[in-house]
Amino acid sequence: MMPNLSLSQAKASLLSVVRRGPREVLWTPANVNLGNLLYYWLNAHLHQAKGEPRFALETEKSKLWQEAFPKLFEELVISRSELRLTDRRIEQHPLQHFGLNYTGAELDAFIAEMLLGTPTQFASELARINPPADLTINIRRGDYYSVPRWRGDYSFDVVEYVRVAVAAAQATGEITSILLVSDDLEWCHTKLGWLTDIAPVSEPPAGATVLHQLALLAASPRLILTNSTFGYWGGYIADVLRASAQHKAQGTWAPAFHSRAFPGNLANQLSDRWNVIEQIPGGWDG
Repeated sequence: MMPNLSLSQAKASLLSVVRRGPREVLWTPANVNLGNLLYYWLNAHLHQAKGEPRFALETEKSKLWQEAFPKLFEELVISRSELRLTDRRIEQHPLQHFGLNYTGAELDAFIAEMLLGTPTQFASELARINPPADLTINIRRGDYYSVPRWRGDYSFDVVEYVRVAVAAAQATGEITSILLVSDDLEWCHTKLGWLTDIAPVSEPPAGATVLHQLALLAASPRLILTNSTFGYWGGYIADVLRASAQHKAQGTWAPAFHSRAFPGNLANQLSDRWNVIEQIPGGWDG
């Protein structure tokens, strides 16, 4: 054993010498879901596009998406059984900063090639949505509000925000139909019933999968997001579809706020193509 080092320290020191091969593996956290996973896969893709062999480690949660995005798993994701002793483990989190961790062009290229470029379950879900709602509103509730720790970080006055965002969307033209996509539709029925005064309101079919919900966001010509990485990816994909003229381009609205755990509470994931709601009555902490 090396002098003055514990066994674990000595092992780590030896591994740091061994793990100097050409291949890098992003150490994907085991507890993150699709919205966060996509940022790790994006990072691996942009490094590979530069000729740098970087991959993302497969997790039990990421395996759920292998059939939906097979090309992505063929090229960007490796399992633990495929790890090499010489692979460099890269622990970088959360890799979500638009304009810092990736550019708009890199984001578009990843979406076009890995999410839309080949026949996939996701492409099939998109094809089923015809016509899309005039305005889709994505409301993230779940553990953001049910778990005290996350509520302290992520909660804000969603009702007041939706009022402001809907008014901004109305300024671009009459709203003829609204679709609510949420992990808590009961809360939406209770708190957002006033939306029916603006236009007929619908929701996804019973039992709609997460993949189908993502497709609903991506297909919408006008989209209002809350502070959700899942929602952000719906907006990113919508940008690509609108640019290809598959859907009429009208706009995406998102809150400037993401989390009190982020510098300045700011949502640094927001695309520079989106309309940002900078403030709401009473403030984000109101």
